[in-house]
Amino acid sequence: MLRWILLGLGVAVLVLFILANPQAVALRLWPGGWQVEGAAWVVAIAAATLGFVIGAAIVWLAHLPEKRRLADLERAARLLDAEYEERREAGRGGRGPSVPALT
Repeated sequence: MLRWILLGLGVAVLVLFILANPQAVALRLWPGGWQVEGAAWVVAIAAATLGFVIGAAIVWLAHLPEKRRLADLERAARLLDAEYEERREAGRGGRGPSVPALT
């Protein structure tokens, strides 16, 4: 319920922002002298979206080494679990577990 209330408030703020900024603006981009024209709210939302995407890409790229290390550790843990089970099965020899079971 709280999620819907917050979403409704966010949409209301966005609609008010759109209604308050209908005027046209022109942006001159450097270098190259390109010019972009549009409503002020379109330009503002486009700039915010572009900033979000660039920021998300930077964070994602920064976490790649940790993700790789985590994958290596998970692989090592699976190998150790398999080795443990193999030794446990080999040590039984009909007289019960020689190595206590992990629970």
